[in-house]
Amino acid sequence: FHKRSTRAFERVDMLNMLNNTARRRTKRGKRRSFGEHGDDRREDGKYFESKKREYKIMHELRFISDAHMVQSRDATGKTFLMKSSVLDTIRIDFLMNERFFYAEIQNVTGDKSRLVQLLDSGNNPDFKFHIFEPYHCTIDSSIKASPVRNLSLGTVAHIARETLKAIEALHKLGYVHCSIAPRSFFLGIPPQESKIYLANFVCARKAEDRKEASKHFFPELTKYAPMAYHESRALERKDDLESWFYVILQIFNKEAMAWRTMKEEDEQYKLKVQLMKKTNESPSKKLLPAPLLSLINDIDLTTVSSPVDYKSMMCAIDLLDKMDDRPADKRQIEWTGKVDRVGDWELIKTDKN
Repeated sequence: FHKRSTRAFERVDMLNMLNNTARRRTKRGKRRSFGEHGDDRREDGKYFESKKREYKIMHELRFISDAHMVQSRDATGKTFLMKSSVLDTIRIDFLMNERFFYAEIQNVTGDKSRLVQLLDSGNNPDFKFHIFEPYHCTIDSSIKASPVRNLSLGTVAHIARETLKAIEALHKLGYVHCSIAPRSFFLGIPPQESKIYLANFVCARKAEDRKEASKHFFPELTKYAPMAYHESRALERKDDLESWFYVILQIFNKEAMAWRTMKEEDEQYKLKVQLMKKTNESPSKKLLPAPLLSLINDIDLTTVSSPVDYKSMMCAIDLLDKMDDRPADKRQIEWTGKVDRVGDWELIKTDKN
């Protein structure tokens, strides 16, 4: 890989090109899944190697694009998660950006335990790949596995608390994520499924690099995009938190996310402004309890020059948790013990060895 310093500004044009290509394909109705590459050489049972070790592809994982479960061919036989791209697709550039991010944070001091760790990477004649520590499924997949339709306030508060801690850890390292969405968060392997980790750093950048592009969201994810995205401004810590709030908003009550089914970005933007600014025009605010309204105020008060008040935000989440009226012996996360399978999605199992 080339040094990041020589590509920092080249990434601006490249990211814009990738997103514009995706948008054109969506409008034409010919947008193809990244997993549909015709002669794909990543079939089950295939062996490949990096400079560190040799792997065997076990099976595809459907909760994230182009992800597979792989097994080390050494004596340990450990399982890992692989993200990959065949060499003739634009997705390869996103993997390179993610590789740059992981290379940079190696020299940054701070807590990285909340971030999914990259363990290995490489390329062969068929595809480029990243090998990660095994994690379970995305938070939206885990919600689908829940036996109840509406999650309890305690569970919503737990998701908010865990995901905010992960974002705070990234921000304290000096980086912004720039593409926060439900698929950015993953559960730990059972019995640690209550822990949530932050992943998918294909658009992450240093917070101080404000000249980089802000058009990071894929068309289908713009409902989580912050207002700065619609205004074509560089994304900041505040914008990560705004996207995070939309994730929590949808988990709490889909109806409160009034723009969730809208495809026109201008219409999405108008409703986001009504919700996030100090105005009573938004009908969504009537659906929100006081702690969530307090989070809107905390995010609105955040600026480039002022630090994020994570403590105040955590206090609001604690208040939301206290509103859970379930008996103490019933207060568990709804998906506990229910995430081995989500529909027909095969998920990574715990390595008992």
